[in-house]
Amino acid sequence: MSIYPNPVIDNLNLKSRILQNSTFKIYDIQCKIYKEGHIGIEKNSIAVRSLETGLYLLQLHLAADQQVIRFIKN
Repeated sequence: MSIYPNPVIDNLNLKSRILQNSTFKIYDIQCKIYKEGHIGIEKNSIAVRSLETGLYLLQLHLAADQQVIRFIKN
C-alpha cells in the first residue's frame, strides 16, 4: 500500500493491489478520529481538504490486513 502525494493538500490517493471492500480511518497523534469511510476500486482517493494542517495517521483495513501510514496535511 502506498499513498501520494505526501504532503497532501486536497486529495490523498491510495495505490494497492487490494482495495476492494476496504475501510479507513484518519486520526491525529492523540487518536482523535477526523474521518472514516470505505474505499474501493472505483474510489481510491480520500478528500482531506477540510483537515487542519498537521500530521495524521491513515489506518487501512484491507481484506485480512491492517496498515497505518503517516501523512502530512498542508
